[in-house]
Amino acid sequence: MKGWIALLLTAALLCQLEPVYAVLHQNLPWLPETPPIELPRFYLTWEDAVRSREENDGNSGPEEDQPVMAEPSPEDEWALLLVNADHPIEREFCPELEVIQPGEPYQADARIVDDLRAMMEAARQDGVDLLICSAYRSYDQQAYNLQRSKEGYLQAGYSPEQAAVIAGRYIASAGGSEHQTGLAVDIVTPSYQILDDGYANTAAAQWLLENAADYGFILRYPRDKAEITGIWFEPWHYRYVGREAAGTIMERGLCLEEYLEETGAPAADLT
Repeated sequence: MKGWIALLLTAALLCQLEPVYAVLHQNLPWLPETPPIELPRFYLTWEDAVRSREENDGNSGPEEDQPVMAEPSPEDEWALLLVNADHPIEREFCPELEVIQPGEPYQADARIVDDLRAMMEAARQDGVDLLICSAYRSYDQQAYNLQRSKEGYLQAGYSPEQAAVIAGRYIASAGGSEHQTGLAVDIVTPSYQILDDGYANTAAAQWLLENAADYGFILRYPRDKAEITGIWFEPWHYRYVGREAAGTIMERGLCLEEYLEETGAPAADLT
């Protein structure tokens, strides 16, 4: 009993550090003696997002320290950029960013912002409120998020090896996160802002499943594709791939890796 109390106190302390985006921790077969627990996800807080935007907008350092802007790709090829653990991008990679909504700190690749805004407005007209809780994240911010997640599991009693494996199933490594491309957004709804499986049952999640492809977005990490993507089910994570690819992917129930393999479509390589 004391052990459980300690775990709960640890989780409670962690929850004070950032808004709580709960993780539905899965029971892993190689952890038979370690009960599953819930820990908060470590995503950008509002303050982190504001600071990140200010840093991107006001960086006045030497020219060599500036982010390397993405080189133009053939039409639509840029939208098929594949980023995962096996296809990382460099630390310096940064797209041309644009604020998604006036007064909000979140930024995305400037080329997808119009479609993203149109999708959110269409949802609003259908009576569904979409809320972005994370968008572009730099390499360093992603590294910070992953480290914070590992530390949370360590404080809860997991070994370093266990903490690294579990955290990596929820949070991509630095360089392996789509958020650094500016093509991915995490979308919730004001009435349900917890990043767990329960979000999939909301009207917002259902609307996105049915309509996101019309605006070039796909559910990037479906429940049945974890073995391929390396990331467990994230019903809030949507990725821009362009309308044509999105329609095929969502209609056929594919993930991006499968689409690129089956169609032979060129995946932009900007590393």
